[in-house]
Amino acid sequence: MNLSSHRSCLFLAGCLALAPLSAGASTTTIDFDGLPRGEYVTTQYTVGSGVVFTGFGGANWGARIFDTNIPTGNWATSNPLYDPADPSFGDLDLGSPNEASPIPGPGVGSGGAPGQPGENSVPLNNILILDENGPEFPPDDQEIGGTIVASFATPQFFVGAGLLSVDGVEIDVYDTSFGAPLTITSPGAGENGYFEIPVNQNNVTEVWFKFSGGGGLAYIEYGPVPTPTTAGMVLAGVGALAMRRRRRG
Repeated sequence: MNLSSHRSCLFLAGCLALAPLSAGASTTTIDFDGLPRGEYVTTQYTVGSGVVFTGFGGANWGARIFDTNIPTGNWATSNPLYDPADPSFGDLDLGSPNEASPIPGPGVGSGGAPGQPGENSVPLNNILILDENGPEFPPDDQEIGGTIVASFATPQFFVGAGLLSVDGVEIDVYDTSFGAPLTITSPGAGENGYFEIPVNQNNVTEVWFKFSGGGGLAYIEYGPVPTPTTAGMVLAGVGALAMRRRRRG
């Protein structure tokens, strides 16, 4: 199953759990591919998507784009003291696809190998990490972890997220009730393992990704708050959405 099909399944599960939704409902996916590697991410997705990202913890450099196609090397800085091909910069377990995939990639780690629960066989391109190095050095994920927060300008139906090479993560989902968050925990999928977490929560205002160690956020997916309609219309609308995504994938 490719990445687009995975995301369609997440959305379908959420619609069935919260049915009814309006027919033809669509979702938005932020996968960070439109931003240059090494860029720090805050308000880039405010226009159009209405999402602000915040990263904190550890060195407190913030959330930064990491290119999984080129997981090592000194490509993000012009500092002449460092060799541009120096493999000590970056992190091979954040590469994608895994080196053992049918179409091999730069990723190294048993968790992402074919046949594993965290099989990492589809190029992820950019992901969002908590940077431990600072702007004068290539990005690398913080070994001690930290938190990435996605804040929505208006309440959304939060479908889920994809993560790469996460040592462990707690996801706290806050909604308009202002009560205790929905909390989801996962041990991750091992070194270089990719996995997706369905959330399917309505009226979401913020999602906190609390990393216990290294790793990165591959995408988030969300959609409009559901409106009443018939269950049959829901299934027709979501089915059409899933078919469109499979064709694009």
